[in-house]
Amino acid sequence: VAAKIQVEKLTSNLHDQERAARSYEKKARETSRKIVQIETTYKNSTLALEHAFERAAQIEAALADAEKKALQLSQELQQAERRAQTQARLAENFRQDRDAADQVVRALEKRAEAAEFHANQSAAELQAA
Repeated sequence: VAAKIQVEKLTSNLHDQERAARSYEKKARETSRKIVQIETTYKNSTLALEHAFERAAQIEAALADAEKKALQLSQELQQAERRAQTQARLAENFRQDRDAADQVVRALEKRAEAAEFHANQSAAELQAA
């Protein structure tokens, strides 16, 4: 009888240990699954971070190109402004030269009129004489 009780206790302990072992195995599988999920998340995060760094480098390169282009356009604008100022000065000089030429022409026309008047007067005097 004592041996039977002892066997029942041992059997009960064995069943308890088997249940505990199955519980530990289940927890180990869950932990392993969580580790795989964490590793996958880590890999995905690392890839996303690498992609973000690559994109940042591309953006920096594009920004540098845009800054170079802006500088070039600024220089071209300054050159165009200088050319426009030169053209404006040339146009003003031309206007002044044209005005001076107009004055010379008017003076010559007055001289011609005066010369014609004197010629007519001299011709009239010659005819009268």
